[in-house]
Amino acid sequence: RVSKADASGRTVTYSFDIKSQDDNKKYEFYALDYAGKRTSSDLSFTVSNFDTEPPADFEATVDNAEWTNVAPVITMSVDPATDDKSPVKYYITDGSAKSDTDGVTYTVQSSGEHDVIIVAKDAAGNSSASKSVHVKYDPDKPNLGFGLEFLSNGNAQVNVSASDDISGIAHVFYAREEFENEAAALSYFADNADTLDDIKATSVFVMEAAGPFTIYVVDT
Repeated sequence: RVSKADASGRTVTYSFDIKSQDDNKKYEFYALDYAGKRTSSDLSFTVSNFDTEPPADFEATVDNAEWTNVAPVITMSVDPATDDKSPVKYYITDGSAKSDTDGVTYTVQSSGEHDVIIVAKDAAGNSSASKSVHVKYDPDKPNLGFGLEFLSNGNAQVNVSASDDISGIAHVFYAREEFENEAAALSYFADNADTLDDIKATSVFVMEAAGPFTIYVVDT
């Protein structure tokens, strides 16, 4: 919109619309009266950031769609830096976490099974269609407790309570062993999982002789 005062002091306004990216150019203005006199100085401005096109469509994929205790990484197929119009970012809703990035990867922050929603937006306010990626992320260890119940035959029954509020319990193993440290225990159970009794269904095992025992719980 261009405004200029006429001879009587009134301001006369002229306007035109910039309707497409083809109108990104330099504009020059001058006024000419009926006597043929032109303004002593011209006005000009350049439009270079008019953008009506949405960002390029993209795909979003996750590196692990199953339950995992390692934060999943989502990859977007289009690099925002390749957009030759107004700057583009990916805006991400990840459970209660909201963030944005001008890169092509995002590391999941919120735990649990949920959909991560991603949309590309440029600085001009144009948006792409949103993409949804389903993730299952459980970074927390299961909860474990146990109690002893002495039986009439002199044996001891071990009652195990195991829970996991995110992915659930997959296995409950035990061994009549005492390990030097946690790493040794984890290695033993990982190596022998196929041969050990899984007591997930009963949560009970019986000790027929005194001695140490170790319980190992795996979440989903």
